[in-house]
Amino acid sequence: MTLAFLGYSGRTRLGAALRELEIAPNNLGAVHALIACLWLFSFGISRAPEGILFGALIGISLLRIPQTAALLAEALKACGPVLACMGLLLLIGISAAWSPIEANADWYPPRHILYPVLLAPLLGRWRLLVWSYLLGLVFQASWILLEYALVENYRYGYPLGSSSNVHFWGGPMAVASILSACLLFDASGGRGPRIAALLSWLVCMSAAFVIAGRTTSIAMLAGLLTAGAWTAVRARLSWKVPAIALACTVLCWLAFGSTLTSRFQQRMGDSSTTSLRMRLHGFTSARTWMWETTLPSWQAHPIAGWGRDAWAVVFRQRIQALPKEELLRPVGRLQHLNTAHNTYIQALVDQGAMGLTLVMLSLTALAVHSWRSTSINGSMLAGICSYWAISGCMLSELNTSHGLVPFGIMMTIALGITVDAQGCQFDS
Repeated sequence: MTLAFLGYSGRTRLGAALRELEIAPNNLGAVHALIACLWLFSFGISRAPEGILFGALIGISLLRIPQTAALLAEALKACGPVLACMGLLLLIGISAAWSPIEANADWYPPRHILYPVLLAPLLGRWRLLVWSYLLGLVFQASWILLEYALVENYRYGYPLGSSSNVHFWGGPMAVASILSACLLFDASGGRGPRIAALLSWLVCMSAAFVIAGRTTSIAMLAGLLTAGAWTAVRARLSWKVPAIALACTVLCWLAFGSTLTSRFQQRMGDSSTTSLRMRLHGFTSARTWMWETTLPSWQAHPIAGWGRDAWAVVFRQRIQALPKEELLRPVGRLQHLNTAHNTYIQALVDQGAMGLTLVMLSLTALAVHSWRSTSINGSMLAGICSYWAISGCMLSELNTSHGLVPFGIMMTIALGITVDAQGCQFDS
């Protein structure tokens, strides 16, 4: 710690760290920003370049440690929500120690724990980072919409271009839609950036309607509504912007929502011959039956759970023991299921009461953190937090990359809110 920190305490130390980093002689800041922007852009391309650039981002971050260590330490100490999220991801990694051997669980926390650490010195340029991420997602969304236009009798999810599994892009498109909407709502942005944000929003939201399932689409709309409500309450918002946003949402739904509508039209069955319970199982694509089958297993390990990725092992054991008449589908059609399709039940089974408590604590802390903010970053955090919490009801977001990426983004934005409150730039 240098003399720049003498006389400072608590959050004021973060401001001192920011000022010291800003004036420090360091010619690697621009390289760090370039690699980070390329990495964020690669999220809209494919996993291979994203993984390579992530390694490069770790490398340049380590090279800059002598200049950024003090800043990072002070920023993390000042941001309780990020520490809670990191604690949750650490618990997930540690829980591999008691996971069943059949689960083949990784012995390290999800790498998304590093997002705020690697990007912290650049958060003074958060707009550049957000636009880099959006540019990559707009590229992929354009491919998806092109496929929709070219493929006759389009049905839910044909792969095209760089994507071998188009379903993976539902979550990223939803998050990109929320980020674009927040940039549109930002009254401090100029006309050019707001027009670009509107176009990004239209493209990403349209792609989400084309490929996303029911849960992702509903969660995306809830996230957009939350971000809009935050902006309306916490900042002045002209009535023209919500009117334009609503009109664009309706137009996107009419133009591209046919595949989504078909997902809602699944019949629950004839009420005269099928019980309400069985119709519910069918409507939720067997999710409620899966939860009903595996939830009692939590009682065997109530505190720390069965261990990382153990839900699939528990589920297979349960269905093997069930009589045929109690199986919703043949065993062969159930063996491939590897997550609970519910973040909260997955955490309860895998990490027990400790895991579920940390999930709820992290989401609550992030929501409160977003409300206390007065910058547009607060609306971004509120919107993505709402999206993630709702999508977690039907998807195991902590066990899939398309769920962990938004979680890492939330952590990064939360850290950005903390530093933004200091009124300083992170990097020169």
